[in-house]
Amino acid sequence: MKKLILLLYLFFAMFLAVKDALAQERQEKDTIYVSDKVNRYELTASPNPFENEVTITLTEGNKNLTAIRICNILGSEVAFIDLKNRSGILSYKLDFSGLPSGVYFCTVYGSEGIIATKRLSHKK
Repeated sequence: MKKLILLLYLFFAMFLAVKDALAQERQEKDTIYVSDKVNRYELTASPNPFENEVTITLTEGNKNLTAIRICNILGSEVAFIDLKNRSGILSYKLDFSGLPSGVYFCTVYGSEGIIATKRLSHKK
């Protein structure tokens, strides 16, 4: 009986370790790491794909970022976030419930142009 309990415990511990590793791998795939001459930026959109709401998180070390622009596949702007005079960890929850399903692009702009672009998948 003790061996069975030990075996179940080891199996459960291994299951949790694999689950955590897969979650970490998925998070890394959802994060874009971009560096310019001075800074390292992290852009995360979660969940992705999403149904109605998506959270855009941006971590940066300087005030060089100017805006986040969300566009549909045709290039029409559906959201704009002004980042001037903001720094640190920035998090924005965006509501897409009034927009059709499809592919959207989240583009981060800096003082010298485009820093990063992330594809977002909106599913209803």
